[in-house]
Amino acid sequence: MKKTFQELKDIDVIYSKLSVDKDFANTKLGYAFKRFTEKNTQKIFTDFNEVLDGVRIDNALVDEKTKAILYNEDRRNYQFSKEGLKEVLKRNKEIAKEWEDKEFEVIPFICKDIPESVVLLDEEKELLEGVIINLNETK
Repeated sequence: MKKTFQELKDIDVIYSKLSVDKDFANTKLGYAFKRFTEKNTQKIFTDFNEVLDGVRIDNALVDEKTKAILYNEDRRNYQFSKEGLKEVLKRNKEIAKEWEDKEFEVIPFICKDIPESVVLLDEEKELLEGVIINLNETK
């Protein structure tokens, strides 16, 4: 089954919303979501972030002598010139647009029962159908 990057982001938002309830992880649906994430979206999102990181590295300021990348005081963020930061923002927007409709083969993890405590909108059910849930199959 194929899903676009945007659909996978939307599925991740649903999972995040449902995961606020600590008991959700102990349900069959919670388990199906967890397995789907582990087998599918984690790697795809990591690949996407690596592309974005490449843009940041390419535009980061470097020390003239050592050619080492310069970091902010927090040591977690690169330093950018004004032009470099503008380029990062521009390229990030382009990359996000490029990836939006990119399709990925995913492995479904189906749960046939939705706990009564879980409320899904019709659009969410439609997005999850055949990937996480299967409401069309009789029990």
